[in-house]
Amino acid sequence: MNPTVSIVVTAYKRTNFIAQAIESALGQTYTDFEIIVTDDSNSIEIGEICKSYADPRIRYRANEKNIGVVENIKTAISESKGNYISILNDDDYWDKAFLSTLMKQFENRPDCALVFSNHWILEKGEIDYKITEEIIEQYHRNAIPAGEVQDLEELVLQYNGVPLAMSSVFKKSAIDFNLLYNGVKGAYDFWISCLILKSNPIAIYVKENLTYYRRHVHMETIRKSIDKNENMVFVFKILSEENWFPKNEKLINKKYSESLSQVGFDHLHFNSFKTARNYFIDSLKVKPSTRGLMGLVFALFPFAFRLALKLKA
Repeated sequence: MNPTVSIVVTAYKRTNFIAQAIESALGQTYTDFEIIVTDDSNSIEIGEICKSYADPRIRYRANEKNIGVVENIKTAISESKGNYISILNDDDYWDKAFLSTLMKQFENRPDCALVFSNHWILEKGEIDYKITEEIIEQYHRNAIPAGEVQDLEELVLQYNGVPLAMSSVFKKSAIDFNLLYNGVKGAYDFWISCLILKSNPIAIYVKENLTYYRRHVHMETIRKSIDKNENMVFVFKILSEENWFPKNEKLINKKYSESLSQVGFDHLHFNSFKTARNYFIDSLKVKPSTRGLMGLVFALFPFAFRLALKLKA
């Protein structure tokens, strides 16, 4: 008999936290699940950690060569046996009641596609209560009541408020995996939220903090690179062109323009002024903004940008 939930544990090289992630999944009070550890580094160590549990619910799979975070998750889900998916990154972990609490919501509302909760923020392995509250407020989850989300479009498109890769369970049938493009890269969680929104905009919010999101020096979100934010340009370009959410067309174009400007500033930071100029021009074409215009001036007159950096310092 197939499990109800497939837990997809994403792994890439890191070994210092993955045991805690796996053990938190194994320790769930809800037990009808499988665990797929999907390793995009083909690490012998990660494979040995998985084998050490000798638990038939754990399935370790490794890609012979690096295929990227999106394809890694997509491949694991394609091999999953459950009707529900939950993503657990190798440096995070869950409260033992996480799955039971969220799956109970599906039992009560079988028509919903997504259930999500809040999560704790860990700094140096300890809960940071202040930052946790700030994050909940930043992503607008403080402003909505528990239960069915009344305006999922606003929560997703305006605030990116669904912690899909941190504390969510979603129906596998709610995703058209042909639309899960590699170009979304690290924004796969936001993009999956958009695909769920397109397919079935019924979601349930659980206010409890039921998972633990670890912040550390090796996490992807603090990496600096010239192309780091190009995935958001890719995402909002598609949303703008496809017009899946006509009620929020203006918002999407604004976000598209802002993402182009952000990549422009990334190129300025790395002294790639010509490319930066092109991004700012495209940003202004989508939606004129003061920030985009300021960026274009900096790209046209690099000495002004360097002076602004000195004054800021």
